[in-house]
Amino acid sequence: MNRAKIILRVIFEGFNTKNRNYNNCILMIDETDFSRLKLYEIISSKGYIVCSEIKIDKLIRSLCEDVGGDLWKAYITAEHDGYSFTSFSEASFSNPYYYNIPRFNESNFETIICQLGGRKIPETATMTPDFMIVDIVIELKDLQKESLYNEDRRNTITKIFEADNGFSVNINFSAASGEVKAAYKRVIANSIKNAIAKASKQIKQFSNSNSINTAGVFLINTGYFSLDHQLFKTIVEEIIARDTTTIKFVYIFTQSVFHNAVGDLRADYKQDCIGELPSELNGIYEACKTLIDKKMSSVFRPDNGERSFVAPQYPISFFGDNKIFYWKPERIEPSINF
Repeated sequence: MNRAKIILRVIFEGFNTKNRNYNNCILMIDETDFSRLKLYEIISSKGYIVCSEIKIDKLIRSLCEDVGGDLWKAYITAEHDGYSFTSFSEASFSNPYYYNIPRFNESNFETIICQLGGRKIPETATMTPDFMIVDIVIELKDLQKESLYNEDRRNTITKIFEADNGFSVNINFSAASGEVKAAYKRVIANSIKNAIAKASKQIKQFSNSNSINTAGVFLINTGYFSLDHQLFKTIVEEIIARDTTTIKFVYIFTQSVFHNAVGDLRADYKQDCIGELPSELNGIYEACKTLIDKKMSSVFRPDNGERSFVAPQYPISFFGDNKIFYWKPERIEPSINF
């Protein structure tokens, strides 16, 4: 006599990559066919991203039969096909329209610096900084990088969380603690420190043949994985205090865009300066705010000439070290109640 199949119920929050909405998901799977990799492969094949803790329990066949309805249908499907997948979507429109938000880039900050009396430094065969105002040199570094799609970064994160043996692991920085959080911060800081170190090298080389009074860096933090601005600021403050004598000031700018399933959109802009900001740059905050207003006003004009847009923040997950890792952005409350 064949042993009765044991069906596991897997419960998690998933993000539908096609409809771009969050769902409560239930996967029923034959225990003999269960593995963490299999779990990840099935969820991915359905077009979902894991974005919560995964909970697993064993179902009792007779109780499922007594309940009947969709539960029983899903159970029978799992027995017959090896698994069944059910999702319950948050309230949403089937095809919400999203406005594209113009992205801040180097040319925008060149405009601002020129307004403040600066100029672009012509490129030469040797490395040069980007801008000059009187005798102040500035290098701009754009940190836009979808790092969680990078295999090396994923491998590094996997090692940081190797002691966590959960089915799914939350890799949002705010969720980490203790030594894990410290190690995670070092990984984040290293990419910023490398950008500042490269800028310092360019400025030192430029100063060999040019007279300069002080030097700084503009760091532009935009895109899909734009770093939390306060964490970004804290890391830059530590780098400036500890790791460089060439760079006297750093202007940081963060742009983040959030969408939800009913079409609401929010664009956040934050700016700060760390170190000794020269008086020639005192107008940087107001100049940037003016440009933000101009760019946001252009959103509603299809012929505004913009060609570069900010990727909104959506969840991401990947598999490594026999675990599912997930990152998800801030959720914004819908403006429409269903």
